[in-house]
Amino acid sequence: MRRFFRKDAIDKINQIFSFTFIFRTYQSGDLILEETEAFRLCYYTYPHLRTLFKLAGLEPVAEYGSFAKTPLDNTAEQMIFLLRKSS
Repeated sequence: MRRFFRKDAIDKINQIFSFTFIFRTYQSGDLILEETEAFRLCYYTYPHLRTLFKLAGLEPVAEYGSFAKTPLDNTAEQMIFLLRKSS
C-alpha cells in the first residue's frame, strides 16, 4: 500500500487546509485498489492561541515545540502549552 495526499485548497482567511488522502494498494506491481478520504484541518497561530488563553483567563507556565519539551521556535512542528489560571 502507498499513501499520498493531494492539496485541494488553502483558505488563509479562515485558516483551513483541505486535502485528500489517496491510498493505493498494489499486488505484484499492479494497482488493485484506490481509496480516497477528504480531510479539512483548521489551524491556529501562536498569537491567536496567546489571545485565546488571555480571554479564557489563562496564562502560559511553559511552552514547547514538542512533547519531548524541545524549544518552541521556527523549527517546531507542534505548539505545546502548560497553562494555569491567571492571578
